[in-house]
Amino acid sequence: MSLTPSPRSPSALRRLIPALLILPTIGLVLSGLMTWINVGYGPGFGLMWLKAFVYALPVLPLGLLVMGLLQRMAAPIESKTPTWIFKCVLALGTAIVMETLVSTAVTYSNHGLSTGFTAQWAKAFVGSLPVGLAIGLTMSFVIRPRLVRWMAPA
Repeated sequence: MSLTPSPRSPSALRRLIPALLILPTIGLVLSGLMTWINVGYGPGFGLMWLKAFVYALPVLPLGLLVMGLLQRMAAPIESKTPTWIFKCVLALGTAIVMETLVSTAVTYSNHGLSTGFTAQWAKAFVGSLPVGLAIGLTMSFVIRPRLVRWMAPA
């Protein structure tokens, strides 16, 4: 019989806190930027941003699932690739997935399926991609390692 306690898995609340804080923050930043790119800043911007954020919220968990899938698909090459390159590639993939999903939701929120939807979507996607890449890199190099440590069994 061992006297050392077995590690406990993190509580459900502890696993949910990052998703409840990080995803909405990313959604706020990206939806605000994309709304500004789509319609500019002027009267009613705040309400348009809020509407865009509400439209973007449901796609954020989908983006998280796709990112997890990307990471699992890339896992076989992880050991053959320098860590920083692997993280950069995942950050780029993450940025592209999130920007695609959020720009679709935000552009739909701002313009509906009008004739200029594709042009507005592309404008929002390209304009926000640098910010999405910065978020992806920050997630890969700073946030994710801390979350892994935080989520480790106690």
